[in-house]
Amino acid sequence: MNRTIDNTFGVKGMVRIVPWIKGSYDAGRADPGREVVTAPGVLFYGEDAVVAAGGGSGGFQGRMAEFDVWLSIDTAHLQRAGARQGDRIEVRAETFETNGETFEINRISGDGISRSKVYMLRAPEE
Repeated sequence: MNRTIDNTFGVKGMVRIVPWIKGSYDAGRADPGREVVTAPGVLFYGEDAVVAAGGGSGGFQGRMAEFDVWLSIDTAHLQRAGARQGDRIEVRAETFETNGETFEINRISGDGISRSKVYMLRAPEE
């Protein structure tokens, strides 16, 4: 099932799951104690939305742009990397037609068919 999904929707390339140690005053660094795993996955970009963000002052309302980015991937790859919140997912430009973006794992949920849905945030620049 996983191979069918990846071959049909996962484009030709791969993502890299990079275990990460968060820094206190910087973006952090790769965790040398856990394996970096390269695997096929299906990347999804949700629709953009503008949402209220915080209170207003002086008649102005804070607003921010928000959109969902998530990855469908075989759970075995996440387990091999020991993936958890805060780890990085690197998406190479030639594989998903993006600018070679890096995301941070926000949360992971299983979908009942040995795949996981990885909800991601854009990673802070180093």
